[in-house]
Amino acid sequence: MPPARRNCKFTKKLSQEFPFIKPTKFEDEVTCTFSITSGGRRDITRHLACEKHKKHINAAASSSVLTNYYRNDIYGTCERKLAISETLFVYHAVAHNHSFRSMDCTSKIIQKRFENKFSCARTKSEAIIKRVLAPFAFDALTQELETIRYFNTQNGISIKIIDVTSAPGETAEIISNLLLKVLDKNNLRNKLVAYCADNANTNFGGVSKKGNKNVFNKLKQNVSQKLIGIGCAAHIIHNTIQTAADLLPVDVDSVINKIYSHFYIFTVRVESLKTFREEAETDYHKLLSTKVAKAINNLISKLEARLDQTFIPLIIRNDLTKLTEEGEINKEWFYSHVVQFYKNCLDYLRLWSSQFSDIGCLEWTDLNQCVEWENVQKTLEFISEHFTANDIDESALFDEVTLIKSYATEQKIKEWQEMKTPIDLRWVEIFHHFDVQQISYPQILQLVEFALCLPATNAPTERVFSIINNIWTEKSQLTVETLKAMIVVRCNLGRSCEEFLLKIQDNSGLLKKAHSAEKYI
Repeated sequence: MPPARRNCKFTKKLSQEFPFIKPTKFEDEVTCTFSITSGGRRDITRHLACEKHKKHINAAASSSVLTNYYRNDIYGTCERKLAISETLFVYHAVAHNHSFRSMDCTSKIIQKRFENKFSCARTKSEAIIKRVLAPFAFDALTQELETIRYFNTQNGISIKIIDVTSAPGETAEIISNLLLKVLDKNNLRNKLVAYCADNANTNFGGVSKKGNKNVFNKLKQNVSQKLIGIGCAAHIIHNTIQTAADLLPVDVDSVINKIYSHFYIFTVRVESLKTFREEAETDYHKLLSTKVAKAINNLISKLEARLDQTFIPLIIRNDLTKLTEEGEINKEWFYSHVVQFYKNCLDYLRLWSSQFSDIGCLEWTDLNQCVEWENVQKTLEFISEHFTANDIDESALFDEVTLIKSYATEQKIKEWQEMKTPIDLRWVEIFHHFDVQQISYPQILQLVEFALCLPATNAPTERVFSIINNIWTEKSQLTVETLKAMIVVRCNLGRSCEEFLLKIQDNSGLLKKAHSAEKYI
């Protein structure tokens, strides 16, 4: 009987002779998956000479190593410049509502014509938005909210987004719980001053703001301070006209359709309407609650005057005379409906504008008149009623008001009015003057922050919805996370591309994160 053959193993000597071959978990097998049990070294040399091994060697030589597709961790001057370019490119795309698909093409053009190392197509752009820029925007907002309430002495009123989320429903319970959760997450529950929304029953429970099944009262029950409820002024005026028009013996919907057709047919008319819309949105952005209260009171006065005189424009009177002569209409009947229209408008406005009477004591903060201590005292009493834990020193406040009166003179106020300087920027100018003169103003700042943070309308929220509609089209494949990141970057950073470049070019932490593979995790 022949002796049993010795089983060969991949020894240390063989590994030194063939360093490119690695052992497996079995002592008699090596990579390339062949056995050396029978011949040992002879099996290795035989395998190296076979056609199968040579074919695999050629294939490996012509293929890129997987690690070549990963950016290395080296971060030098070149990498910094590249990170700035790519981050700015992504911000530019979001700010100007470019699609991620277009970035695939644009990135290749930049790479071929300007910078061969530039690479910022859809996947990387989305990663930079979600993992770099959105956290950066949230962190900046969190730092601001530690000390301010939507107003700061450098930029004036700031409107930012704290969170974007999808709710399972629109009941008062769901909305209030969601709001409280977001407030707690950002440590803002004790800083909440007011709740502004449209005048739906879900939000306020009607004009009296009573009952427990509305968002406003559920929030009031869960905060220590006395919350101010402010219905959207734009919504109030809209409902005023709608309520009064519904009682007219005219098909208003038909009239609106004709107006729509007037603009829809011709491009020139559409462009003029867009211009008007943009101007209107800008005005809404600058409205303050105290200014809206005054505007609504002025509107009521004008409507009362028109009712007293039964005012009808000349062009309508001429048409009315012509139609009366032709027997098409009865003049007394027409005038009776005009009177009723004015009355209905006044009734609705008086009913819903009563909510603004509570904040009438803040009117002096619009700086359209010289500041008087008597008015400031009323504001102090109002704030003390809502925030019992405030730390305002009345004696120091009086001294600060005296200094403001010496700066905000009648001449200065006239200059502001002629220049149409927004109210918040008037205060920015005053506080900047105090900073230059090294004058502290902690007491008056609390009053101004309180007054200027009160919203006038929920137009900023509606503007966010418009942005979402522009971004999230039927063809869009964006996830909710990506959409949230894009909205936060666009609304919270809110800078031109040049300003954004100045903001990030010295932020090494942000640029390193944009450059590294960390953003994909």
